[in-house]
Amino acid sequence: MSKYEDAEILMREIRMGKSSAFEYLFKVYYPRMHNFAIRYLKQEDTVRDVIQNTLITLYEKRDSFFGATPSGILFTTLRNQCLSELRHQAVINDYKTDFVNKHKGEELYNMDFLGQPDKTLLYEELIQQVNEILDSLSERSKEVFVLSRMEGLKNKEIAEKLGLSVKTVEKHITIATKTLKNALSDKEFFIALILLAHFPCP
Repeated sequence: MSKYEDAEILMREIRMGKSSAFEYLFKVYYPRMHNFAIRYLKQEDTVRDVIQNTLITLYEKRDSFFGATPSGILFTTLRNQCLSELRHQAVINDYKTDFVNKHKGEELYNMDFLGQPDKTLLYEELIQQVNEILDSLSERSKEVFVLSRMEGLKNKEIAEKLGLSVKTVEKHITIATKTLKNALSDKEFFIALILLAHFPCP
């Protein structure tokens, strides 16, 4: 068991600039960071750069993190890096992507990871609702969806892990996704995907 499983110890050593704390943060949260960023930025190279910049920014601003959780500061910083990249893309593309990026930016601005009480409660309620929907699926469909959306595994990796074909994995993901979309509003569904990549379901 790592001492960094204690959030207070992890935050303290992040503020101290200990490389082991940052290595732990990267190792534990990279799959969720990747899932979060790829939905907005689409390109793997860009996502890698943004995640790297996120960790550099965390290190440079480590003295200012008080009263926040490791995941809170990490995903708030990542969100801001994604917004910066979307603005950059709009400039280099002569604003051809401005409409799409504006929509993405609005969603990103609305994501609060530092725990404002009202929003935190809404997020918790949405996660509970999502859990109930996932529980209504077959055990296999839920398992595949969790591995895909929450643990960040690729379809081929899931297929190998569970002894299934890639097409069967795709079928289960489609079933789970359609079930969620039918039960949630468009906005709830979008936010739910972000939260599932950010928070583990109980």
